[in-house]
Amino acid sequence: MYKFFLLLLLCCSFTVNAQTVRIIVPFAQGGFGDRIARVLEKTLTNKLPYNFIVDYQLGAGGIIASNNVAKNSSKETVLLLHSTAIVIGTFSPAANYDLLKDFVPVAKLGVVPLILVTNRQTGITNIPQLKQSNSPLFYATSGIGSANHMAGEILQSKLNKPLTHVPYKGESAGFNDILSNNVTMMFASATIVAGHVNSSQISMTAITGTQRNANFPNVPTFLEQGIRGFERSPSWNVLLANPGADRLVISQIKAGIEESLKNSQDQGLYAGAGIDLDPAPTTGVLEFLAEEIEKVKHYQNKLFLK
Repeated sequence: MYKFFLLLLLCCSFTVNAQTVRIIVPFAQGGFGDRIARVLEKTLTNKLPYNFIVDYQLGAGGIIASNNVAKNSSKETVLLLHSTAIVIGTFSPAANYDLLKDFVPVAKLGVVPLILVTNRQTGITNIPQLKQSNSPLFYATSGIGSANHMAGEILQSKLNKPLTHVPYKGESAGFNDILSNNVTMMFASATIVAGHVNSSQISMTAITGTQRNANFPNVPTFLEQGIRGFERSPSWNVLLANPGADRLVISQIKAGIEESLKNSQDQGLYAGAGIDLDPAPTTGVLEFLAEEIEKVKHYQNKLFLK
């Protein structure tokens, strides 16, 4: 009996003392970033002896969260789940971080397909019609410096015609105004659009990628319609850690992610969250970010002035 209680005490002690790893999310709840964070929380908790919890830190297009993690030199391990916005944010005066020096690279999780969605009442159902439109064109985004803002600026440069940016506090809010025909169009994540495939209110005019997406086989790519620049979605997710993070914990997290992405059940969870997984998630993270920084340089002024 004594041994039983001793074993029970040890088990309880382990549970209480299990290290908590926060996953900082700079996105509003309900968007694709939040969904991916929840999948990470679930899959890593199932594989590693840590308590993973999601912690929302919104504001300034993700810059507040980035600054907080970059300056966290404590021994706790803090993960930052971010998107294209972290690269765009490096060009903002409000950013107090060096993306390539102030974080511990963990993983590039993959890309999120973006679909250019319009309201049916606009009469715009494809890129040629968008080119020919003489009406004022407004596009919704989840905020200044977001991935869909970046996509809008790329499209504007390719069409060589003015598009007016309308930022919202979160992707869902912007998409709702597309449904209400308050805004012309939006680069929406595939996850958001998936629930409206059969909707009579919207048209899916084009999708990012080099070939049609299996989940949206009837939606042509931008490339099919003569627009280059969207062969890879401008929307992606990366996982970074604070500079003081425990390197042993980080190596275990990397191994957990690698294992998770080889598991068909976990792959289904990520697919359900709307992400196309990276085949080598934990390698070349800094090199990937350096490439993205170079891409954003061309648009940096527009991304913060509009």
